[in-house]
Amino acid sequence: MLGSVDVLQNPTLGDLAVAEQIQPPSVTVIVRGLESAGLITRRVDADDRRNVRVRTTALGRKEMAQIRRRKTEFLERRLAVLSEVDQHTAEIVASFLETLLEDE
Repeated sequence: MLGSVDVLQNPTLGDLAVAEQIQPPSVTVIVRGLESAGLITRRVDADDRRNVRVRTTALGRKEMAQIRRRKTEFLERRLAVLSEVDQHTAEIVASFLETLLEDE
């Protein structure tokens, strides 16, 4: 969920429920945990006080950067052991997936 908060930038709890495809009460529980860990902050929406918005903290952004770095390092290690043919195939697949995601 931290990744969704980071990508959506200041989402409501409802936005997070939709993005994560989970029920709002579950979002509330997870957000409390992330807030307790100092990874996000919660604020009442200035325009609609019925909504709460969340945002990553500096610590949360640092954690996201570390997660992304570890994922990249993992993929680099896995790709490095592939044959040249398989590496080329992986490039084609990655390019195809990027094209699919451009429309999102």
